[in-house]
Amino acid sequence: MNELEQGVYEQAEFIGRLSWKELPQAVKQRAAWVVLDSIGCILKGLGEKEIPADKDDAVIAVTEAMVSTELYEGNRKAVGHPACHILPYLFVTCRDKPMEKFYRAFVAAYEIASRWGAAIHFPNHVLGHGTMMTTGVAAVVAVMQELPVEETYELLLLAASLPQVSVWQSVYDGSRLHDVYAGIAAVVTDHLLPLVKRGVKSDGKIVESVYRKVMGADIFPEKLSKGLGIEYVLCSNYFKVHTGCRFIHPFADVLKEELAQGLSKNQVEGIDVFTYKKAAQIGDESVPNDLAAKFSTPVSLAVLLEKGSLSPDSIRNCEKDAAVTRWTGKIHLHEDTSYNELLPEKRGGRIELHLKDGENKIIETFHAVGDFDNPRPYTEEELKEKFQANADGRMTAQEINLTEQRILEEQDGILGDVIPVFYEKVGIRAYE
Repeated sequence: MNELEQGVYEQAEFIGRLSWKELPQAVKQRAAWVVLDSIGCILKGLGEKEIPADKDDAVIAVTEAMVSTELYEGNRKAVGHPACHILPYLFVTCRDKPMEKFYRAFVAAYEIASRWGAAIHFPNHVLGHGTMMTTGVAAVVAVMQELPVEETYELLLLAASLPQVSVWQSVYDGSRLHDVYAGIAAVVTDHLLPLVKRGVKSDGKIVESVYRKVMGADIFPEKLSKGLGIEYVLCSNYFKVHTGCRFIHPFADVLKEELAQGLSKNQVEGIDVFTYKKAAQIGDESVPNDLAAKFSTPVSLAVLLEKGSLSPDSIRNCEKDAAVTRWTGKIHLHEDTSYNELLPEKRGGRIELHLKDGENKIIETFHAVGDFDNPRPYTEEELKEKFQANADGRMTAQEINLTEQRILEEQDGILGDVIPVFYEKVGIRAYE
């Protein structure tokens, strides 16, 4: 075995030995938090749309709903968003499965997907959705099918060899292709086990060729199994409190706090934001739709400045809102190479508020609300408030409280019986 294959084999061994009952309580709690948060995102993103009758289409539709909100969790150590690659597939395929097995599969999948995220470093034009984190679905299949280590190993290698080709240009153009990359990848991976059983195999050299030669990535195979079973990367995730790309959040937090402290939009002449290279690429000052706005720091800050919040509702149709577009040319995003030098330990930058009275307020920030390492920890009450806001309109207050209680306090029973309201509201069937 080469180094990459050895790392994948150790991943397969980890999946096989993982026990939900033996996991630390902090891991179990964080898993429940991510599940509740993701349910809220799915409800918000789905709106009144119906879930298709076909299982594959349902996986894509639920993923699309979750991703479209730009409120779903992410993980800096994983350099991406593991849960959106895993939970929609789990919700669709595991309605009749025990909660313990559902959570075991989720934690195993999250840890595997996160390590692939850490091990593959794409060039800045590659988005990452639907690529190496599809290995999380392979981990789910391995748990649900109780696969032996050797078969899990082959399934992981095959899944890693078949990524979607996702690009940042999709979000700049406001293309909903961005919202379905992860779902399409999950569907592809769901169909791989029969191929493995028929002898279709990949190997480490093929995986390296796909990512290095085709996608232009750097690969660090030593990260594939680093800390497995010792460090649970799930506990280092972040929750979003604003809709939009995570690069925007530290600066949105600062501006929101300034507004809360009495700053008026009428006092502001302009805003400059300085950050590291990758975060500086989302600087479009006019956008075609609200999806593209969620990937524009200038437009997102304009929405926050005008409307006082940055949510799926406040950002909707912002490209047509004259009050928002009047800020075009007054809010700018810049790369500052000094912030590149702080990576990966520190990610952030500074926001400069230029006021009409001549004052310039300069504020550096290296955290966002919801970060695992934020000096002010994200609380369960904040998590519930976010869930309530996302579920409002799809669930009654009583149904919201019951869903919160069952996810945060109960880990027994059959998934569909524990959260029947979610399945009823979303319309996920019992698929074969």
